[in-house]
Amino acid sequence: MLSSSRQVISFTLLVQVFGFLKTVLIANYFGAGADLDGYYLALVVPSLIVGILAGMLQTGFVSVYMERVADDEDKAAQIRKQVFSLLVYVLVPFACVLSILSEPLVNLLVLSGNDAVFAATLTAMRLLIFLTVLNALIDYAALIFNAHKRFMLASAAPLINISISSLFLVAFHSQGQLALTYGLLLGVGIQLVFILAYLRYLKLPVGLVPIKFDSDLKKILSLSFAILLGVCLANMNLAVDQVMASMVGEGAVSQIGYANRFHNLVVQVVVMSVSAVLLTQLTSLVVQKNTESIKRLFQSLSSLIIFIGIIISISIYMLGKPLVSVLLERGAMTENDVSTIANLWFFYAIGLIPMMWGIALAKFFQATRSPTLITILALLSFLLNVTFNLILIMLYGILGLAISTSLTYLIIALLYHVFFARKTQFAFSDLSRKVTSVILATLFLISYKHYLHDALATYHNIILTLIILVASTVLLNVKKELIYIRDTYD
Repeated sequence: MLSSSRQVISFTLLVQVFGFLKTVLIANYFGAGADLDGYYLALVVPSLIVGILAGMLQTGFVSVYMERVADDEDKAAQIRKQVFSLLVYVLVPFACVLSILSEPLVNLLVLSGNDAVFAATLTAMRLLIFLTVLNALIDYAALIFNAHKRFMLASAAPLINISISSLFLVAFHSQGQLALTYGLLLGVGIQLVFILAYLRYLKLPVGLVPIKFDSDLKKILSLSFAILLGVCLANMNLAVDQVMASMVGEGAVSQIGYANRFHNLVVQVVVMSVSAVLLTQLTSLVVQKNTESIKRLFQSLSSLIIFIGIIISISIYMLGKPLVSVLLERGAMTENDVSTIANLWFFYAIGLIPMMWGIALAKFFQATRSPTLITILALLSFLLNVTFNLILIMLYGILGLAISTSLTYLIIALLYHVFFARKTQFAFSDLSRKVTSVILATLFLISYKHYLHDALATYHNIILTLIILVASTVLLNVKKELIYIRDTYD
């Protein structure tokens, strides 16, 4: 598990670095304004649909497919092709209809009534809605790679899309938003062609076949639709901040987009890449009914999650604004935008620990096929996020969106933990002393910087961050937990 995670993290990090280079280009050419607001809002619907499908397939497809891979390769190949065909037959006409009906969709997304943002969103939506088909097939192929423990391929493939779309943007940036839109479609399209060709090379081909609703496909659909409401709500939660940011004013959606780009560097590199491996491992342990190994695995994960969350949050607090300034403050990007983006990034970051713990526990409940619990907590998460957004926007403006997200993650993670503890008899007792020590040390150092040395130079901030890093490593036994995961699951 650890070696697979290292491979995925390495390539995901490389993808994120390339993604940052594209973000720097976007910041230089577009800053934070109506065209970029429209581009980000136009991505909401395809991202929402693809996210829903990915969540359904993780629950429905992965477990059934892995069972068939283990005992009958011919049936596994049949499942692979049937699900691919079903996605194509449903999504292609669906995307065409949504493209035609783009204007009513845009009315739901642009809450500010800003004509420039509305026009920019409508122009991009009519084209970007076809990402629904392309990205859904890419995510499906990634699940196939992961099921066959080819984690590296799934994590490295986005480099193709980012490279091509960035080059297209540089070459045609004078075309404004159209350069972003066409470049993204071209990059994703070529990425899909490469992935499908590589599946064939690995003798795991997919292709269009007649749909036969046999027992395996019915089981996949049954498990997938059982969790439909839950994944709908979970993915709507991800879109809520961007849509509600349009209430704040022109440029707010762009600022949220930039902040999420920084935040997602951590989320994608550490959380999503590891959780892809974690779901496969948990599924195997659940099939073996090995509760003790599950509890021990989560004991190790809890130490690592707390360590990562504390270090990243403090690092962003100390160094976030200088980093954002160095990367983005040029061209059309203003100093005020940079300051807002850095503050948003920090308030998203303070929710990292509950977010990571909640995602890890959600993978456990996916592996145990518990769609009802996931659905209930997703509904609660959505309601809490919308409610907190409405309240905190009035109090803190756009920063309220990030604070709301972190607060929602905290509540949902606590609830997930309660249900997990009841199911497995998991306890935090032997970890509580270490967690308390790290939190107290962290609070002391933050207070020292904020109240006594607010004007500390950047290198002093780096020193303070390194002190926290060393203290957290020792107190949380990070090395010991990494060795356990390596020796047990690699």
